[in-house]
Amino acid sequence: MDAIYFAAHQRDGWQDCLDRISVLSGGQSAQLLMLNRENDQRLGGYQSSRALAKSDSRGASALTLCDVRHDTDDALLVLTVQRPAEQGEFGAAVKELIEGLMPHIARALRQEEAARLLDDRQIAVYRQRQGAMLLLDGQQNVVFVSAEAEKQLMRAASVRLEENRLRLSFRQSQVQLDALMQECLTRKYTGMVNIGDAGKESMRLLVSTVQPRDEALFLSHGLLAVFIVAEPSEENSE
Repeated sequence: MDAIYFAAHQRDGWQDCLDRISVLSGGQSAQLLMLNRENDQRLGGYQSSRALAKSDSRGASALTLCDVRHDTDDALLVLTVQRPAEQGEFGAAVKELIEGLMPHIARALRQEEAARLLDDRQIAVYRQRQGAMLLLDGQQNVVFVSAEAEKQLMRAASVRLEENRLRLSFRQSQVQLDALMQECLTRKYTGMVNIGDAGKESMRLLVSTVQPRDEALFLSHGLLAVFIVAEPSEENSE
């Protein structure tokens, strides 16, 4: 159980955690996926470092799977343990074991997201890139771009300004950004969106409410601050 809650705070922590789960359940490999609840689109995932043992038999590609799903408020978690088919089916006790772990895994993932958000806030405020900021009005039009943000936008391939709007190259990221900005305009809120390829993010957008929207005043009322947050390795490369 400790491995689950330490996974987010250690290098290769989730890989180690999945290794332990595969051993406990009698499997040889395990995978954890986070899926969008509406369309099962992949949001992220982890793979254990343990690989399936190779076999020379004709059935080497056949696998036995133990697949467990767990719903959270904003995602569907799928944990799959696998082993060669010749080792037989997983028993009901194994599935029950994994099902018992899923709420703890979901809680650890929420803690990981919260910790990452706090890190991004610190980066945005204290690191060299703190000046990479944009301000958007209640209709999500960009009304201010700092000099540092302009530099970042010129270098970034996955985010750009188009007709005073922030446009991301990856559709799922754009959907997440639009939803996050609407949330921030509705109430005081802060959130983060990755703007790179899944698993290869080098930059993120940190969105925070400056002034919630009041449509009784005028359509463009409301103000958001958007920080372009670069990874520390990218910052130190210059």
